[in-house]
Amino acid sequence: NIRIFQLLHAWPFVSSQTGESFIPQNKIQEIALSYLRKELPWSSAHYRCADFYIQQKNYQQARAEFYAVSKVLWYWYYPFLLMGDMESLMHQPQAADTSYRLALQAHESPYVYIHMGTLYSDQDRTAEAIRAFENALACEPRVQEYLTKQQESLTRYYLGVAYEKSGQDALAKQNLEAAVQLDPADTGAAALLHHLQ
Repeated sequence: NIRIFQLLHAWPFVSSQTGESFIPQNKIQEIALSYLRKELPWSSAHYRCADFYIQQKNYQQARAEFYAVSKVLWYWYYPFLLMGDMESLMHQPQAADTSYRLALQAHESPYVYIHMGTLYSDQDRTAEAIRAFENALACEPRVQEYLTKQQESLTRYYLGVAYEKSGQDALAKQNLEAAVQLDPADTGAAALLHHLQ
């Protein structure tokens, strides 16, 4: 444990002049040591640990890192959003839905609505997916958080797919046309639009 090492290798236990230092044994200890040396802010250390766990496909531990950040940054959507993403990867849709709702309570963001819409689409909850994607587009000016053209194009594509699944072809076409106009390279939107015409 890095903290115990620091305590035992400082006054009054030993002279701080010994030059002995803690040697990290793994990536998590490296990140923790960077934090203790004030090379990383606290939240960044947790995010880096989470990134490491995601690379290892240890989504439960990654979620725990995001949860730790959410306890301090309870007013910001981002850690809750990432918790929901981990729960989705762990095939826990109800937990993911709860985390996304907590994210919205903390701070309304189009990104949260997009993740919710994707979750609902995967569960064939088409009406809820449509509402979430529509909310993502509608809340942008209100919260002054704007999607890039590619992000808006992708949201319009998802919305078009959801409308097509619900049998609302006119609204599907409208959103798919907007997706193609925003991002002409979006072949998925173009292909579905061609299919609907």
